[in-house]
Amino acid sequence: MIRQLRKLICLGLVIATGISAGRLLAGPPAVPKLSAIVPAEDLAGQLQTYVKELDAALADEAAYKSSADKIKRIANAVAALAFCLDQHDAPTKSIARADDVGGIARRLAKTADHAAAKQELAALHAALEQPSTGPRAEMPPPKIASLGQIMSEAEVLNARLRNSLRRFDARRLADNARAAAALAAIGQASVYDTHEVKDPKQLPDWYRLAGEMRDAAGQLNATIRAKDKPGATAALGRLDNSCKACHKIFAPME
Repeated sequence: MIRQLRKLICLGLVIATGISAGRLLAGPPAVPKLSAIVPAEDLAGQLQTYVKELDAALADEAAYKSSADKIKRIANAVAALAFCLDQHDAPTKSIARADDVGGIARRLAKTADHAAAKQELAALHAALEQPSTGPRAEMPPPKIASLGQIMSEAEVLNARLRNSLRRFDARRLADNARAAAALAAIGQASVYDTHEVKDPKQLPDWYRLAGEMRDAAGQLNATIRAKDKPGATAALGRLDNSCKACHKIFAPME
């Protein structure tokens, strides 16, 4: 009787350990040391660029109506950038209250009229002007940004970089570096939105591919900053390959 009881206890421990291990494997990986991937100042610089674009897109009713899709893309990209800046291990004075910034940006993306959008934009400016004094978030929010919208912005950034890097115009070096930083932030934010993963066994693939996108974009940022055209071309190729591999598994391209 005692022997059977011991067997049952051991079996229970094995099962419990297996379940715990499975949960650990299914959870997202820890946020890496982002300073080794992308500079905080480029993330912050691109966030400010996006805010200026939102200012222009919301300048009046006509601009708002003609920029509806752009506003959704950019507002969600702002949320991704705010999250990465909040998690970044290098200090920066260009971002504050990241949780507030992300929430406001997500609300802005969902506004249905110009007046409401202007209110959210004003709140966004106010949140960015108030320094953060609290600790960074221990866990990412349930949804950092709309996956579809930040991937649409990734396509825009990728096309812009591909055209610009053909000439490798030194005058656009800083803009291109910030665009690459935004792609890295989009990759990192994508880690946590797993709704495209229909089979839990594929979660490791999702995490890996999102990380590969982030890291390739980080390499692109570094090679642009180093004025290394061959390196930037190679990094852009790795970025494209990570996107194609992800689409092949999770969202086959038409």
